This record gives sequence, structure tokens and C-alpha cells, in this order.
Amino acid sequence: MKKALILGEVCQDIIVHDPRSVKVLEQPVWAGDVLTVAGGSAVFVASALNHLGIPVELWSTLGEDEVGLQLIDEMTGRGIDCRFVKRLPGYATTRSVIVCEQESKDFIGCTAMLPLQIPDQICAESVSLLYIAGYMLFPELWETKTISLIEKTHHLGIPVVVDSQQLPIPGDMVTKTRLREIMPHVSVFLVARREAKQLTGSQEPLVAGREFLSMGVETAVMKQGEEGCTVLTTVQPEQNDYGQPVGEVNGRPYYAITVPAYPVKVYDSVGSGDLFGAGYSFGILQGWGPRECTRFAAVFTALSLGKYDTHKILPSFEKVSQILEAEGL
Repeated sequence: MKKALILGEVCQDIIVHDPRSVKVLEQPVWAGDVLTVAGGSAVFVASALNHLGIPVELWSTLGEDEVGLQLIDEMTGRGIDCRFVKRLPGYATTRSVIVCEQESKDFIGCTAMLPLQIPDQICAESVSLLYIAGYMLFPELWETKTISLIEKTHHLGIPVVVDSQQLPIPGDMVTKTRLREIMPHVSVFLVARREAKQLTGSQEPLVAGREFLSMGVETAVMKQGEEGCTVLTTVQPEQNDYGQPVGEVNGRPYYAITVPAYPVKVYDSVGSGDLFGAGYSFGILQGWGPRECTRFAAVFTALSLGKYDTHKILPSFEKVSQILEAEGL
């Protein structure tokens, strides 16, 4: 079976759950728990796709330190192909600290992300999908080598999925990241509200989404957390499954799809956007259209937010399908 190639960040996440929730003499003092786990966007995507039965090949970098070795062992234990995760001499593995309290998530800080190493080419005989996790985070992804890789992958007929994320620096990030150069070769562009604001000046899904379509991407997915998801796409619907066009861009009609979030009690939303991207990518590999991909991703993500002991509990394909059928989503 062909692999999904995942390119992006790997780090060690230090997650504090429910700080000051354990009482001493009736006073809240201690955290519910503190975990150290393999994290980073690429890890969440790779773990989820692998869990759903899609072989993955992970491209990333770690420091040549004990933390890096531990993360490779952990990811390999999950069944992820880590042969192309490079350990860089003289570097320390990236670490991040996150506090989760009920439904809120507070990103405290992160050490420096390490420079990525980019594949020279994609082999159509062995790769089914290219997923770039955190395009805006790595300046090396904005270089000609990466843009050429995306273009060549697209011309091979391999879907390219790009998750935006946000580098918190001022300036015109669309120009700095050469986003307009890659978008005509991207199948799906995933973006959260604050990222859409940085790139287009608007958090409004229909406004931001149309701007992304105007750059040439086929489908723009606006992740809206508890409000669900809005998808704008130029992909023609089958059997009118998402209605009539809402407008035209670059001479092509485009459609809007809105999918609500599936309601669950949230324990830990770390990586939820990445899990959504993995669920959507799984749908692409099944040959589904944008609506089916979005519905599956929404429920898959929601079912991954519950309480766990050491690692997130990811739902099976069968469980997600059962809920979609029962709820008529």
C-alpha cells in the first residue's frame, strides 16, 4: 500500500491538565496530571492516519539528545516510519508547554523549532498523499526547493494538503511565504481563524475562504473550533450534494459547505486541528468529496478530545462511521 508522506514539526509536548484541581485541606493546589509525550503537528497527523490504516512516512528533524531518541522510540512504537526523521548534531529537540483546563487550551511557550530537511522528490509509485504540517512555521518551506516539490507532486496527480498555522511575526506573510506560488498546486488548504486573519485580514470564513480560492487552491477549509467548519471549494458536487454555487472565482463556480462540530465533553484539545487535517486527508484517500471528508474529520476529531491516561484515544473508522450514520450528519 502507498504511504502518506508527512512533512513538519516533531517536538516533546509537556501538557499540564487541570492545574490546581487537586485539593489539599479543601484548597486547590496540585494539577490533575502532567504528561510528556511526542507532539507537534506532524506527529498528530501521522499517528491519526496510521491509526486509520494509512501507512505514513514522516519527514522531520530532532536534536541529537536523549529527548530526540525517546521521541523516535515512541513514534516507532506507534507504527510510524521514522527513517527520514533526522537528528541534528548540536541541536536540542524542540519542547513545548501547554496547559489544558476543561475546554480551554493555553500555549505557554516553545523552544526553537529545528530546520526541516526537504525531500528531493516524491515517488508516485510509493506515495499517495503529501501533507505539509505547519507551512507558515518554517522559512525553509518557503524556498524554491519546496515550491518545486509541491508543484511536481501536484503534476504527478498526488493530492497535496497544506496546513497553514501561524508564525507570530509582523509583515505581509502571504508574500514572505510565497503562498500565491504554491496555492495553484495545493488540493486542500487548512486554516484556523487567527491564521485566516493574519493572511487575509478577515476571520469571516466566506471572505477569507474566497481569498484563498482566488490564489488558486482547489479547496479551502476554515477550522472554527466549537463552531464547526466552513469549506469553500471549486470541486464540482456529485448529485448536488452541497447545493448551488455561491459565487465565482477565477472564472470557476465555487461552493460553500458548513459542517457543525460534533458535541463532546472536552478534556484535551491539543492537536485537534491536526487531527481534523488527518481525518480530512483520510477521506481524500478514500476518494470522498469535500463534504464527506469534512463530516468524517469533524466527528473523528471530536471523539479524540476525551479523557486519557498517557496518549490520546483515537476512534476507529467504524465508530466514526456509526455516528455519522446514526446522526444523519
